[in-house]
Amino acid sequence: MKINLGYCCISHINKKLKVNRSSTKTYLENHDASLCHEYLLEKARQNIKDLELLLYENKKNDIYAYRLPEQILPQIDLGYYSIEDVRQELKEVGEVANQLNMQLSTHPSQYFVLNSLRPDVVEKSIGSLNLFSDTFAAMELEKVPNVTLHVGVKNGYETVEGALDQFCENYLRLNENARNYLVLENDHVSFTVDNCLYVHQKIGIPIVFDNKHFEWNPGKLSYDECVREAAKTWKERIPKFHLASDKEGNKHAHDDYIHVEDYLKMVDAMEKAGMEECNVMLECKEKDLAILKLREDLK
Repeated sequence: MKINLGYCCISHINKKLKVNRSSTKTYLENHDASLCHEYLLEKARQNIKDLELLLYENKKNDIYAYRLPEQILPQIDLGYYSIEDVRQELKEVGEVANQLNMQLSTHPSQYFVLNSLRPDVVEKSIGSLNLFSDTFAAMELEKVPNVTLHVGVKNGYETVEGALDQFCENYLRLNENARNYLVLENDHVSFTVDNCLYVHQKIGIPIVFDNKHFEWNPGKLSYDECVREAAKTWKERIPKFHLASDKEGNKHAHDDYIHVEDYLKMVDAMEKAGMEECNVMLECKEKDLAILKLREDLK
């Protein structure tokens, strides 16, 4: 079985390469639109350039899965510049990702809630998810990218099914790129893997299995059943799972590194499910350094 270990956003091996440059709210409020356009556009181009360099560095370390930060195109939702302004740069970095056989993804924050009870939050979420997805589309990637999201809120709905159905309804309002790239992850409080599978059955969205979210909020299915059923939802695409370990003394905090026993438990479940390949994103404080340490610990 082939496992492609990946990491999230910030490289601790290549600290000089920054792909999340952004602006302060104060700067934007105190400068006119023309200056904000040039300022943000320059940061976007620097981020894309460093992303290209980082992908080459990832290749040197046999890392083929990488999660982009939200701010790869900083504050693009404010309208000071557009994807068209950096389309050529995005296409070029996409060519590098294709050449190096990289799987790219992003994971918008908890502020993007597709089933929110507030219409303004829903509209902002739809707009931003479309932008994240259109950014990937501009890269012309050979491997379908992943935009990972949680279901969102449960409080305020009469039933869990009502909250899940609203997610499905608003999902259908996304543009084509977002509908093609969006994937759904179980969370540690509200929605379990079996809840996510309910959504998959309605709209066909792939499911990201997160091991710690499962342990904190397991639902009706066993660990092995979750892995098997989540893997099936990806069909011809390579599944993506999240792997983390608890920080000692703080159950809901991710450790700096991955504990070998957590990795082996996931691998065992994958093998039982008959999986051939998986992109496993390590969610831990030491980022790409944690990949190197886990490989060493497994020797």
